[in-house]
This record gives sequence, C-alpha cells and structure tokens, in this order.
Amino acid sequence: MTTFGKWDNAALMRHNARVAGKAEPAADVPRATTEARLHDEIIVECKRRGWYYVHARMDRPTTTALGVPDFIVAAKGGRTFWIEAKAARTKIRPEQIGAIHWLGTLGHVSKIVHSLQEFIDAIDS
Repeated sequence: MTTFGKWDNAALMRHNARVAGKAEPAADVPRATTEARLHDEIIVECKRRGWYYVHARMDRPTTTALGVPDFIVAAKGGRTFWIEAKAARTKIRPEQIGAIHWLGTLGHVSKIVHSLQEFIDAIDS
C-alpha cells in the first residue's frame, strides 16, 4: 500500500483527478468555439473589472507545474480565482482536474469553465 507521503506531485494529481471525476459543463450552457477565443473573453472581462491576472501561454508547453490552471485572477477584496478555460472540443487532462480539485480542498475558488458566462458565474458566486 502506498501512502500519500511517498507520492510525488504528479501521482497526487492523478489520484485527485481520478476521485474527482470528470468536470463537464451543464448541458444548457453554450461552450466557446475555440479555447483562444474564451481566453481572450476572460482577459477582456478581467481588464473591464480592473483585476490583476496571470495567464498561461497557449502557444508553448507549460513551464509551471503540470495542471496549473490557465488563469490566476486577483480580484478586489482579497479574492483569488484559479480558472481552467476549456472550449467545446478541448479535453481536460487528468493533471488539470487534479489541480482544480486540490485547490478546492484547500479552500480556494477553482473552476473549469467552458464559456464566458461560466467564468462570470464562477467569480460572482
């Protein structure tokens, strides 16, 4: 039997993804047609609200830990959001599900969104 203490970060994220299950949007929520467009819409919304954000590049492999969400958003009032943006035909990797789940268990707002409306719902809840 393996204990959590002996797991590396990747093993823990794979485990978290497995127990969290798949994160799918509600059937009646429209999905963005491209991930790049959804990222652009989220950036525009963050700027409109005057929020600071960190955005992962889409044109190169990550240089951060596997699974780190696409956006870290610092909002007014000391609120921080961790957002993974996925479009209609893009798949969520196990490391991404694991990271979102892990952040949630630590008490952070962490969501996978498939549209600008899901992003707004996540940050306004």
